[in-house]
Amino acid sequence: MLLKRFERYVPRIAKLIGYGFIERGGELVYETQMLDGQFTFSMTVGEGGRLSERVIDNFTLEDYVLHRGEGSVGTFVGIVRAEVEKILDDILSCCFERDVFKEKLTRELIDRTRRSFGEKLEFLWEKYPEFAVFRHFKSKKWYMVVMRISQRKLGIDKDGTIEVVNLNVGLGKAADHVDRVRFFPAYHMTKKNWVTARIDAFSSVDELFGYVEASRELAGKQKNKRG
Repeated sequence: MLLKRFERYVPRIAKLIGYGFIERGGELVYETQMLDGQFTFSMTVGEGGRLSERVIDNFTLEDYVLHRGEGSVGTFVGIVRAEVEKILDDILSCCFERDVFKEKLTRELIDRTRRSFGEKLEFLWEKYPEFAVFRHFKSKKWYMVVMRISQRKLGIDKDGTIEVVNLNVGLGKAADHVDRVRFFPAYHMTKKNWVTARIDAFSSVDELFGYVEASRELAGKQKNKRG
């Protein structure tokens, strides 16, 4: 149950290594002391993102497992469990990201944006786990919203979901881009300057990334206005 918090998240290998995970037998392993050296906490990220955790009693050198059981009670067990949860939450926050977007081009676009600008994909709404944003690090304004939505939200008469991005193309210029093939009127955004781009309508990340750069440039100028 402790590792349930990692469901729908994927590890970022570079961040794991930066955090202190080391390669050991084809796996990445992190160890730290807890509760004034009474225990050693260990977490392993294996092939395919398989996760495991251990708490070892440094006196007996045996695995301490009481912290895993929901039926385990007692003040000390609660202290150990709370410490393990604190460590796991920190690893999750620092080294993992939500595994929401499945399309190859979507993943490439997210990676390209992250590497180009050093900004992270933010999941802001628990109610909408399939919506995320990139924002300009100076102005704090959004320049791309990445979403998985129903095709019917865009007026497409088909069932199923698609992955899209909302992009700013300039005040009053959105209508010039809307063709209802690649670009649609913005979903949940101002339709005068934002459009929704259907990611699978583009042949390459290069073709779409130019629009991301332009949207980000506009976001950088919006210091006193809402994006």
